[in-house]
Amino acid sequence: MPHTPPFLTKTMEKPLQFVLTNPDIFESSRTRPDASSSAPSQKQTQWEPIVRNLLKKLPQSEQAWDRILHTQDDVNKTLQRLILSHLSLEEKAALSWKDLFSECAKHLELLAQDKTEENLIELFRLAVIGLSDVAINERHPRDEIYECLRLCLQRSCKPGQQLGDESLRQIGNAMRRGVQFVEDFTDILGPRSNELPLHVKYWRTTFQHYHAQSRQYVAERKSTVYRPEKQLQSGCLSVINVVYLLLGGECSGRSPRAIRDILLPDTTLASWQDSSSPSGSSLQSCNQISSAPRRGAFVKFFALGHRAIGLKQAAISVILTDVIISHPLQTAKGLYSYGHPLASQKYFNAAVTEKATEIERWMSKHGRKIENLFNLRAEAFRSEQGTAAWPTLGGALVLPLTNEAIDIKLLDSNTGTARRKVWLPNRIMYLEHEGLAAINGSIHYIYALINPPN
Repeated sequence: MPHTPPFLTKTMEKPLQFVLTNPDIFESSRTRPDASSSAPSQKQTQWEPIVRNLLKKLPQSEQAWDRILHTQDDVNKTLQRLILSHLSLEEKAALSWKDLFSECAKHLELLAQDKTEENLIELFRLAVIGLSDVAINERHPRDEIYECLRLCLQRSCKPGQQLGDESLRQIGNAMRRGVQFVEDFTDILGPRSNELPLHVKYWRTTFQHYHAQSRQYVAERKSTVYRPEKQLQSGCLSVINVVYLLLGGECSGRSPRAIRDILLPDTTLASWQDSSSPSGSSLQSCNQISSAPRRGAFVKFFALGHRAIGLKQAAISVILTDVIISHPLQTAKGLYSYGHPLASQKYFNAAVTEKATEIERWMSKHGRKIENLFNLRAEAFRSEQGTAAWPTLGGALVLPLTNEAIDIKLLDSNTGTARRKVWLPNRIMYLEHEGLAAINGSIHYIYALINPPN
């Protein structure tokens, strides 16, 4: 396995410095925008009406968002209703699996006594299903866990309906798809995406019909979802966090990220960090410098190598867990920092290692020098719509923290013009004298400053 240089492992002493502005003051240039992804197929399928109906159920106004949770105090009270708050973390951590599920079954009966708690009950059921995933992952006998799960879920079944092993397996799959759906909306809704299960009836039933095509269908339309102005910190209501607290939180010896890796195992750091780069097969760089007159502004794209693409998934996992469980540090209005956690370091290191020769060759060709590409200061950020940022000096390498093509706005600091660009998820971007802004929702990325040549 190739050796990865140990660069960018120290904590940065000073934050990265940015120029911040409102992108709306930039005029749209007359250059033709990049083509967006192809229009979705109009063919009607079995799942499409269900997913269309799901999107219609999402809150479409500020009033709709306020219908259930209006203040941060509402969020905190709702959390307490979900985590067996009559037991301390130490007491919950000491429970056997059987006793924990028994407590959950009694709590479901208590919630069911209040007819207004229907959506809260559904969210609690999702967490109970998540508990079963954790138990099975920790090698507790599946038969015993399924029996405990039946005890909790049987009341929600139709009269005469039996929950066999296959039904419980499908319910588990639906829970995981629902958790992924919530994560997919964090770039648009931030932590408030975790409120979505409270607004959608029959959440589990809907996600039994949700698959890769459904997810693509939603991805192409999610930018149209109404984004609430009120910024409640409702990440604590995520299924991941509720499962974590039901298990006893830090007293259980587990972490929120460990819970997430169990519920969504395809994007863990462990699954990627030992992968090796294919010999001599890294992707070639894509389009050349824009031919439009830029008057000193440059943008250049380099394709990520195979190892970096893999490690990106782990970085996204870590960053999204921070979005869901807590919230990043706000460094300026509309700009949030996640620091540079280990997973994002590994992703950045791999990307730079694989593309160093190509990047340095290109910069040299265009009269730009860099002393040491492996010592760049980097940091992971989220930029909100309505905020644009670029470094105070020089250029920057920008790595995507997304699996989807996203529409961005590039702002020429010299001419005051703006142009639209489609940023593909496997492309490193080099910017010089250009600002980066989100068009819809927010964008997640790693930003590395490159000092100007002497």
